[in-house]
Amino acid sequence: MPRAATLVLALALVACGGASTSAPADVGAAGCDGRQLLLVNCSGCHDGVSETTGFLDLRVPDAAVASLIGHAAAGPACAATGQTLVNADGSGLFVDKLAAPPPCGDQMPQGTFPLTAEEMTCVAAWVATIARAR
Repeated sequence: MPRAATLVLALALVACGGASTSAPADVGAAGCDGRQLLLVNCSGCHDGVSETTGFLDLRVPDAAVASLIGHAAAGPACAATGQTLVNADGSGLFVDKLAAPPPCGDQMPQGTFPLTAEEMTCVAAWVATIARAR
């Protein structure tokens, strides 16, 4: 990659929060960052203002996930299931909706490519870390 293009890419990543001089606390041992995956792939639709997304606001993933622990699904496609969004061990509908087929509603994220198996594992591990800390 030409030097100018590399510099532009590096500046863009820093401006968008995509690069850092040290590993953030959310980066797991495998080098994955579940928080960042949710920000990039989910917060565009899950911005807290729409009933169709269950009013879920993933612009601040830590707080959003913590607020889901022990609560049943509220979105129109899954509320009738009574499934818990995030259990104390981190399992639950929040993570289950990333896989195909999901237990209810549509697979997440919508409108883009599904997360890879590695990315799903990363998000699940990050959610479990949040859940166990509460």
